[in-house]
Amino acid sequence: MRTRGTGRAAGSLFLILFGLPFAAVGVTMGVVLARSIAATVRAQGWIETPAAIVRADLEVNRGSDSTTYRATAAYRYTFDGRSFEGDRVSFSSGADNVGSFHQRVHDELAEARDSGRPFRCYVNPANPAESVLYRGVRVEMALFFLLFVLVFGGAGLGMMIGGCVAGSR
Repeated sequence: MRTRGTGRAAGSLFLILFGLPFAAVGVTMGVVLARSIAATVRAQGWIETPAAIVRADLEVNRGSDSTTYRATAAYRYTFDGRSFEGDRVSFSSGADNVGSFHQRVHDELAEARDSGRPFRCYVNPANPAESVLYRGVRVEMALFFLLFVLVFGGAGLGMMIGGCVAGSR
C-alpha cells in the first residue's frame, strides 16, 4: 500500500523530469540566441572592406511539409595588403524558412557578382582571415528563438518549480 507522501513524491519527481526536456530546449535556444547576439556585438568593431563576390548560391531544400533556404557565397578581399578568401555570409548559419532573408541576400550577392561591383564585408582586424558579409542580428530569427526560450523554457521551468513546490509540502 502506497502512502500519501510517496505518491506525492513520485508525482513531484515525474513533473520535474517531464519539465526537464522543455527547459533544456528553452536553454539551448537561449544559448544559440545569446551567441548570435554576442557575435554581432563583437563584429561591430570589425572594419568594412570591399570584397569581390566569386560565388553566390541559394540552396533550396524541399521537405514533405516545408521548404528551407540557405544563401551561400564565396568572396575575396584584401586587408592590410594581404589577400583573403571568405565564405561566411552571416552569423546565423544553416537553412531556414523564417522570413525572406536568404532569398534577399542571394539576390544582392548575385547582382554584385554579375555586375562585378564590390560588396562590403566586415573583417576582424585582430584576425583578418575572419570575415562576414552580413553582421547584423536577424530580428525574425531572434524573435523565433526567443519564442522557444519563453514558451518551452517557461513551461519546463514552471513544471520543474511546480514539482519542487509540490514535493516540499
